[in-house]
Amino acid sequence: MQQQLGAAKPIFIVGCGHSGTSVLLAILDSHSQIQAIGEETQILQYETNPTIIRWKLHQRVKRFTKARWIEKTPRHVHHIEKIIRIFPEAKIIIMLRDGRDVACSIRRRYGDFEQGTQRWINDNEAALPYWQHPQTYILKLEDLQVNTAQILQQLMQFLEVPFEEEMLTFHEQKRFFYDQKISYSKGDTGENQHSQRRNWQINQPLKKSTSRWQEEMSEAEKDIFKAKAQYLLEQFGYATNSNW
Repeated sequence: MQQQLGAAKPIFIVGCGHSGTSVLLAILDSHSQIQAIGEETQILQYETNPTIIRWKLHQRVKRFTKARWIEKTPRHVHHIEKIIRIFPEAKIIIMLRDGRDVACSIRRRYGDFEQGTQRWINDNEAALPYWQHPQTYILKLEDLQVNTAQILQQLMQFLEVPFEEEMLTFHEQKRFFYDQKISYSKGDTGENQHSQRRNWQINQPLKKSTSRWQEEMSEAEKDIFKAKAQYLLEQFGYATNSNW
């Protein structure tokens, strides 16, 4: 069955990078009715013409065999209004993760903790105006890790497709979204290593916790994060005060 763009409600995953967007893409791709575009198109970042956006995405999904398609580009979090305008039937999942862990993860990739902190602020500030929008769903990575089945059941209600048990064993179906092999990498020595690590991650069982900041953050980094992002940490429920 060829997918007709617009015939079904498209799904977009957005949010700050290093917040679990790739893992969620793999989980949803394991559903019998949802098929993932296995790369970040970034199309909303560089293209402004709605007709061209629709056409280019159609070229990617026209041979899909499932009823719904899903696209994941984290930085599309800055283009939620455009998604809603061009795809009025779209469902948008906004991924959220503890900013301290995000900043540590981005530091591992780029070597700059402050850069990671600022990106977490910028990306999540961009999403905030849409938290109550009927086409968006806020998904905390930590909730998904701890209460996987329950959270997925709630998410599938939002997406208007039934929950399937196979989603809990998504990693048993091998995927090559980011690399042609599945092998472990620290992901901290260039883009090729990062792509290899991402592809390894989406082929592993969902971890129950990815918290790393308690062990990795220096006192100086804690001071940076508190000064810049403590207000969001508290707003999102990751802390009640700065005594951490």
